[in-house]
Amino acid sequence: MASPFKIFRKNAKVLLVGLFLLSMVSFVVIPSFLQWLQTQRSRTAGVVVSTVKFGNLSEVQLASLRRERAVVRRFLEALMQRIEELKGNSFRVRLALMTIDQPTEENLVRSWLIAQYARQTGLKVTDQSVNAFLRSLIDASGVPLSQSDLVNLMRSRNIDENVLFAGLEHELLVLRYMQLAGLDLLSLQPGLTGETPGARWDYFLRLNRMASVELCDFPVEKYIDQVPAPDERTVRAFFDEYKIRLPNPQSPEPGFKVPNKVTLEYLKADFQKWLLNTKIPEEELRRVYEERKDDLFVRPAPPPTEATSTSPSESGQTAGNPSSGGSPQGSPESTQAPSAGTEKPPASSTPTSEQSAPQGSPSPTETPSQPAEQSQPKAEQGTSEPQGQSSSGTSEPQPTQGSRDESRLKVLFTAFEPAPENLQEKAPEKEEQPQKPEQTSAGPSETPPVASPASAASTEEKPQPGDSAKEKPAEAPATAPQTPASEPQPASQTQSPAASAQTPSQQPAAESSKYRPFEEVKDQVRSLIISERIKAVLDEIEEIMRQYQGDLANYEAAKEEAERAKQPEPAAPSRPDLRKLAQEKGLDYFIVENAAIWDLADRDIGKAFDLSGAPVLQSVFDLAEFLTLRAVDQDSNQYLAWVTAKVKEHVPTLDEPGVREQVIHTWRMQEARKLAEKEVQALAEKVNAARQSLADFYKASKQAEPAMDLPEPVESEPFTWLTYGEFDLARLTRTPPRISPIKTRVKDPASGLIVEKDAVQDAGNEFMAAVFSLDVGQAGLAWNRPHTVVYLVRVLEFQPPMEQLFERFMRDTRASYLDVVQFDLATIYQGWIQNLEKEAGLKWIHPAGSGVPLD
Repeated sequence: MASPFKIFRKNAKVLLVGLFLLSMVSFVVIPSFLQWLQTQRSRTAGVVVSTVKFGNLSEVQLASLRRERAVVRRFLEALMQRIEELKGNSFRVRLALMTIDQPTEENLVRSWLIAQYARQTGLKVTDQSVNAFLRSLIDASGVPLSQSDLVNLMRSRNIDENVLFAGLEHELLVLRYMQLAGLDLLSLQPGLTGETPGARWDYFLRLNRMASVELCDFPVEKYIDQVPAPDERTVRAFFDEYKIRLPNPQSPEPGFKVPNKVTLEYLKADFQKWLLNTKIPEEELRRVYEERKDDLFVRPAPPPTEATSTSPSESGQTAGNPSSGGSPQGSPESTQAPSAGTEKPPASSTPTSEQSAPQGSPSPTETPSQPAEQSQPKAEQGTSEPQGQSSSGTSEPQPTQGSRDESRLKVLFTAFEPAPENLQEKAPEKEEQPQKPEQTSAGPSETPPVASPASAASTEEKPQPGDSAKEKPAEAPATAPQTPASEPQPASQTQSPAASAQTPSQQPAAESSKYRPFEEVKDQVRSLIISERIKAVLDEIEEIMRQYQGDLANYEAAKEEAERAKQPEPAAPSRPDLRKLAQEKGLDYFIVENAAIWDLADRDIGKAFDLSGAPVLQSVFDLAEFLTLRAVDQDSNQYLAWVTAKVKEHVPTLDEPGVREQVIHTWRMQEARKLAEKEVQALAEKVNAARQSLADFYKASKQAEPAMDLPEPVESEPFTWLTYGEFDLARLTRTPPRISPIKTRVKDPASGLIVEKDAVQDAGNEFMAAVFSLDVGQAGLAWNRPHTVVYLVRVLEFQPPMEQLFERFMRDTRASYLDVVQFDLATIYQGWIQNLEKEAGLKWIHPAGSGVPLD
């Protein structure tokens, strides 16, 4: 046998060349190939979606967008709550919240794509634009919100100003681009720029034309047994098509992505039940009234009279007049005019109510000769004052220039201050030197010393109109405007401390009239006591739940330690029996298992708010397991809840339990819809050919074919396509109209009374469009919103007559039917988004809510 070395020596040149080539591949080609492969993987590892036109959206960018939108929504929710507490109109804030949807990954990707198109066209949103948007929300609410109110609002919700502005800039950029596309969601305009008279007529008819119909229902589930099961290839193809889409219970479109779900256990304290079943002695009611009357039952301040009401342009001229009320309570400026020899300051353009802001109030050590205008903040004095000059009476620090954070802070603060008027007419004020303390004593031509703030506050609520003339100083200031002698002056502004002590007989009467009487607020006191008793009961149960939470944490730690030490597992703590506790304490017990957000929305707790003011529907899905949640609703019902299990939003696999069955059922439902629609369409043609009512057609069919499974028709009450509600109050508050409910009158078998019930389950825009497209006496088919039931419908009557409707239309204003366009906008918006995605070449690399690629 030949030696291997002999073979090598014989073919040495060929083998060496092969070895060289192999080395080249190993050290040059393979590393380059591995580096390219790693680069390709890194490009898609953190990418959520890719586009041909705008590049990729990474997971980091998506997380930043999610945080910004969450902060924006938290701010708007806090602002809405504050406006409603002040009895203002929060409709514009609610509309903004509806427009800036929940921060789901699908919504965030959609807004990111629209923002890319907006930037491509050159659109920009500055801090000034955000400032104007916030001011429009405040102005539309009808309530005054100061700088300190907004700062406290942001601090209470832990809102970072930079994140808020960044989020608002992004959202406004999206909304502005949508406005250019004709989708105006914020200005309460139709959005279809230049809508035609025919479109306006159509909108008017949807609110005012009434229909009466007879109908019978055909559930799709009735036909599902006629559909054979699909093969494996069909099932997989159907699942792959809809696996990244969330299901929508109000849409016929399939969706197999698993949404966030919780198992929620909660207790409800029904306020009305407690109010009816709780007896409180009269003595306790009076005791609570006396304890709380200073905080809750003080009479509201009387409205300002003509003597104290001044226009903004006159507020500066009446600053030295005690009757004008132009300065803060207890401030020296209320009775002291500027000293002789000083220049008269220009008239202030700031309303009187803004001169009493805390930042502008002078300190007790200020001299009476200081003008009232100098105690106001810079933002209220306009821009004519030099930048570096500060008012002697203000302690608010001025933000320095050059920092984006501080400039944003200044923009936000000045957003809610009224713009100064007549800036060109105002000259820079000369800074006056305050007088020394020894110069403030009353002289022959000066006003006597003013009462201290404490004494002024004590006499402010006891006006003595009849004593104003005799309590007035002997000699008025030379420079103060004169007040007519016949005009009564409040004692709080004209009486000295000595004079106020001369009327002891009037003190008890004024003290008793300071509070609302017990009989007037007796029911409020009772409600207060009951609310506090409910809170005490829930506090007691919550403490038990928290104790279990601590025991559970200790158990988990001990369990891990036992596993490491290979020791027996410790005993798990016993969970509190909330059902039993609810029975003992007079509460209602509920449990909802594997509930998505739409499952909780229809429940009572889904309409409540937690103690921070956030909706329960938002906070409950962020709640960790076995952490307690307290909430209250608009009917004063209180809730105590915790989440016992959670399912995170994710894209499932076909092999997960229940997924395959869901896919097959959904596919069969789609096929069953075709069978149901075919049968109902055939019945409608028979009804039209026979020229019969559905009731007569039903009787004739039963006689001809007794075994025929035809549902008995019902007759509806008159209804319109859209409605503002029974009393049309929503029209006044500019709430958008909703789909009208369709009712029918039936006899209740239990009571024998005629009652109303729904004739159509979940009627939608598609159902109404089908009904109102028919003629009187014509039959057709109409689907409900989720396409779970198809209805055979025949129109009995339309009212009022078209001539009468057209006459009303010509007299009516455009605003009365303007909000109807929202339904058209929803349809147009969906098509518009699909076109944008197609044009950009958008493709999901990682499905929303998953960490694995599609392929």
